[in-house]
Amino acid sequence: MKIIGYLIGGALLILVFLGPGTGWYLVSKDTFAALHYDGVEQAEIIDCRSIRSGGQNSRYVRVPVVLRPSGKTLSGSVDEIRYFWECDDQIGTSVEVVYDINHPDKAKLNTFIEMWFLPILIGVICLIWYSAIVIGYIKKYRDRKKR
Repeated sequence: MKIIGYLIGGALLILVFLGPGTGWYLVSKDTFAALHYDGVEQAEIIDCRSIRSGGQNSRYVRVPVVLRPSGKTLSGSVDEIRYFWECDDQIGTSVEVVYDINHPDKAKLNTFIEMWFLPILIGVICLIWYSAIVIGYIKKYRDRKKR
């Protein structure tokens, strides 16, 4: 039974250490890939689309849809931030789209909300989280040495 306890404890410890970093990687991998895209074009926001999160959840994500000069549409991936950046207020504005010249379908909206908001937010959370873990372990080992 002790082995099962150690396995469960080890799995939880791995989640505590690797969970936030993995989340940051998953959120920022498209942004870092888009930094290497060479193509840049202007597109106009033509609509806002509501996408359900899935399953039994009734929550939805409201993302902008842009019309690219090639005639294709591109949907954003980040939900609007209500009272700060509402999607419906952005209809008709021009935004920059970055894309891979070799694969024009690999494209991303080049706005702060789409490219940088989530990686910065989760990066700050990771810094606070890992700093708290390190400080906690330092205090734990200092207390252990005092005994």
